[in-house]
Amino acid sequence: MVNNHKSFFTGIILLLLAITLGAQQSDVKRHSINVQSTILEKNIALSIRLPDGYGASQVSYTVLYYIHGDPKSVEELSILSHMWSQSDATQELIVVGIDDSDGLTDRMNDPKTYDLFLSSLEKELIPAVEKQYRTNGKRILHEKSLFGSFTLYVLLTRPELCQGYIAASKQWYDENNDYFTERARKALQNPEAFRGRRIFLATLNGAYNNNNIPEVNKNLSAFADMLMSQSNKRVQAKHQAFDDWGISLHPGFMAGLKFVMPSKTTGKPKADPLRMVQAASGQWVITNRQKKTLYEVFFFDNGPDYPSEGLIRIVKNGKIGYANAKTYELVVPPVFDCAFPFENGKGRVSSQCITVQHGEHNVWESESWLLVDKKGNLSR
Repeated sequence: MVNNHKSFFTGIILLLLAITLGAQQSDVKRHSINVQSTILEKNIALSIRLPDGYGASQVSYTVLYYIHGDPKSVEELSILSHMWSQSDATQELIVVGIDDSDGLTDRMNDPKTYDLFLSSLEKELIPAVEKQYRTNGKRILHEKSLFGSFTLYVLLTRPELCQGYIAASKQWYDENNDYFTERARKALQNPEAFRGRRIFLATLNGAYNNNNIPEVNKNLSAFADMLMSQSNKRVQAKHQAFDDWGISLHPGFMAGLKFVMPSKTTGKPKADPLRMVQAASGQWVITNRQKKTLYEVFFFDNGPDYPSEGLIRIVKNGKIGYANAKTYELVVPPVFDCAFPFENGKGRVSSQCITVQHGEHNVWESESWLLVDKKGNLSR
């Protein structure tokens, strides 16, 4: 009888272990690790999103480090970077969100706080990521809102730490302008240290907290020009103001990504006429002039997807995107697990959804639905 009880409990333990391992293996793209920082004297949580093809390849990847990043925002940035890689035919990124719930990289008050966080980033956090994952040594640092000034601080203090910098903030105070202008002048006395670095500065092109928007845009454009001129263009810098800051989840990120990691193609090739045809298997596909299949057409109601607001859904490698219903040119790259037809200018999408059977029909369910527009902007 005792042996039967032991066998029963052993079986339960093994079952629970199998369930736990299965849950861990079912989401190999999303990781969470904790780094005990001796510099900051606290535990720092990292949320990591690997590219979809990471497990099936031996490729090494560029890493995007996002300050103040939680798992949800990391997933959103991964979707955007995936769309960018699809449209520009470039490599995907590993996205790492760094928790800063203590606000150490908030609006600058004391440079010593920035120095501590920078030291931890350089000596503890980046090494922890590069030790565990296949990285190629190239890094991008990104912040938004009140945290954009830390990105500037890193560029001017440790320009060699990252190759690309994306700083997005609604605000640019006079004291910010004075402090960073003076710091840049001193740092650029050694222009060679900035060779190959690129920084993108994004702001809101509208009223916010009584900022003088024309003055802000003038100051930031002048700041970007100064970075380039005083480094003899060893550093490339660009400022852009955005009108749709409140609509986009990550304003300026896509434009910034395109700037700090420009496509290696010299120009956009002439569009090749595309066609929708039915393959021998019965599947509807999009092909080019050479009859090469580019995408499958989403299968809906026993046939190819119907046009909605000028778009149809297409599928590649199990991921769904949107194409022009007349020309079949790609509009939104296929990066989603679920995607509904466009309504009122947007499509409801998710990269984390499941298919559930309800009677004779299958339906999608997700706890993280987003909206995407025809420019690829994401919103909730």
